[in-house]
Amino acid sequence: MRQRVTSLESAPLYTDDSYLLLDGLRLNVPVLTYTLDQHPRIEPLFRGTRHASVIQASPWLVKPSAAGRLLSECAAWQQYGLVLNSSATIQDLADHLRSLISISMPTGQLAYCRFYDPGWAIRLFNSMTRSEFSTWSGPIQKWLVCSEGDWYRYDNLDQACNRSASEEGWYRLRQEQLEQWQQQEYRSFLTRAAEYLGCTEGQPDYCQQYERIDQLTRQVQSYGLTMEHQILHYLELAWRFPDEMNSRYWVQHFANREQDAELRLSLAEQRLFGLEGST
Repeated sequence: MRQRVTSLESAPLYTDDSYLLLDGLRLNVPVLTYTLDQHPRIEPLFRGTRHASVIQASPWLVKPSAAGRLLSECAAWQQYGLVLNSSATIQDLADHLRSLISISMPTGQLAYCRFYDPGWAIRLFNSMTRSEFSTWSGPIQKWLVCSEGDWYRYDNLDQACNRSASEEGWYRLRQEQLEQWQQQEYRSFLTRAAEYLGCTEGQPDYCQQYERIDQLTRQVQSYGLTMEHQILHYLELAWRFPDEMNSRYWVQHFANREQDAELRLSLAEQRLFGLEGST
């Protein structure tokens, strides 16, 4: 289903069935579109839906013209949108995409789905089964998504029926997908934390350091410190004062949930750095 496309010559090329799906919250889509293409067709997906009151934040479906420069100058939007190919009319395609604005969580609650954001699109598509991807894509034959300078192509091998805007929320996430995303987010945090602490993959002890950060992160989360800045603050102290932070005193200090998390961090920093009583 997924194929990596890295050569500039193949990502993306104009064809008669090419469309762009652009994030109106992060781009002024009409201005960008008409700057690069004199004869496009554009359609805000929130138009005619229950989201019309915030149409300024709508994703936009754009049908470029053959003579335009939208696809050839993809650097202007590739961080904020994606390309799709479909033989459907722009109205039928827009209607299907409107059915995807919200998705159902495993609990049944509806949530906005930013599938037109490249990062979210890749995460979502990679978590789907072939059947799920087919029903999600409907009349769309191919998606092209750029991530960190590389293009990824997702082919819909088993095209399904169009959905209508009135069916919005029909796609239901599986609990396994949420758990997969949580694990991805956690690993991404560990990588950022390692960089924050000066650990790089080229170091011979990087794997051991990464494992230690993992252990410390799980430990501090068990103390009720769950915000990213709180965890990083704790990791800084543990990195600077490893023996002290392993002591019974500091373990009990941080495990004391009756005390505010920020206060626990502040008191530990002051005492460990000898700043108590300083002016």
